[in-house]
Amino acid sequence: MTIGKHLKRIRKNKGYTQKYSAENILSQSSYSKFEDEKSDIKAETFINILNKFHISPSEFLFIADEYKVSEEQQILMDFFNLPYNDLHRLHSIKNKIMAYENSEKNIMLSDVLTICNALIKLAQTSDIDRAREIVEPVWDRLSTYNNWYLTDIKLINVLLYLFPVDTAIEVTKSLLNRLNQYKGYQYSVQLQSTLLINLTLLLIKDKNYQEALSVLEDTIKTHQKQMPYQSLALCFSRKSLCLHHLGHDSANNYLQKAKQLLEIYEENDMWILIEKEHQTYSI
Repeated sequence: MTIGKHLKRIRKNKGYTQKYSAENILSQSSYSKFEDEKSDIKAETFINILNKFHISPSEFLFIADEYKVSEEQQILMDFFNLPYNDLHRLHSIKNKIMAYENSEKNIMLSDVLTICNALIKLAQTSDIDRAREIVEPVWDRLSTYNNWYLTDIKLINVLLYLFPVDTAIEVTKSLLNRLNQYKGYQYSVQLQSTLLINLTLLLIKDKNYQEALSVLEDTIKTHQKQMPYQSLALCFSRKSLCLHHLGHDSANNYLQKAKQLLEIYEENDMWILIEKEHQTYSI
């Protein structure tokens, strides 16, 4: 990748001079040589230049790749954006990873492939013990980290439903605590709401309906304006479940809210999955 060339193009588009771009970061001559691909600069220096341009490293890479998401990033986006364990889409992601060049040497893609295999096995056989065995190497490695980063948290979040409920609840609370250190970081807010919503299902499975209801009400109050409509529909459905078990007459109102929201977006498949979840845990 010709980084200097792309940096030069961005600078010119913004109307910045080399003198302005380099000021208080490096000499103008060093900057000029970097743009002309005649020398390298330190990563810290490059990031400082991007900050002056008000462009994140991830946006720069996207621009430098001709405004395309890399194949690896697309696979990860597809995986982490699965609202449910959709068997067809899991197979699709698995096939893309297996076709990806040197995927076995890419730790993240190898982890995702392992998790896909476990979730497919669970969907096909309902054998949760076997599914846990499949992902055990992934969890064994992640559990040794001193700190979890955002992608680690995303991976563990997918693994949670393979844990015993009490363990999953404790791990989720640890993940949320870790996310507190990311306050102010733009990508952490949606992940926090996703973890909270997933926590509510774990609490419902544990028959802790009052705590689940409290988490749902706080999540809706705090994140409703930012969360995707699918997540909001899940919140309404699970609030309906909690109210049902706690004996409130308004329980069905929230289930209807979930249905109406998904009807607006013509998300019939999502409604079928939510309805199935509601039937499973309303007993």
